[in-house]
Amino acid sequence: MTYYIFFIIFIIVIAAYFYYIKTGNNVKISNPVKTTGEIVGIEKLERQKISNLFVGSSGGKEMIYPMVKFRVEGAKMVKFRSQKGFEDGECPYKDGEKVNVVYESTNPLQAKIED
Repeated sequence: MTYYIFFIIFIIVIAAYFYYIKTGNNVKISNPVKTTGEIVGIEKLERQKISNLFVGSSGGKEMIYPMVKFRVEGAKMVKFRSQKGFEDGECPYKDGEKVNVVYESTNPLQAKIED
């Protein structure tokens, strides 16, 4: 009986992880403000494989995240890393490229590249 409980907990944890991967990368913006931003570089981060969490090994896929800067009212400059990552060689954005940005009116650090 206890094995079933641990198995069910394990399945719930795995489902929560995949739910986060699928929806957690979407910044929720309730009071959106649209503006234009500029790609100012990229940040490379290693994305861990789920199997590495259980066997304790390191290594994973290197993901590229665009860095974006934009100006908010009051001439304040904001820079953020996109929540959406791309595999090496698949990033559709180039340095200096203009992109549409949506940010939270009360917190400009909560921003994303508009889809």
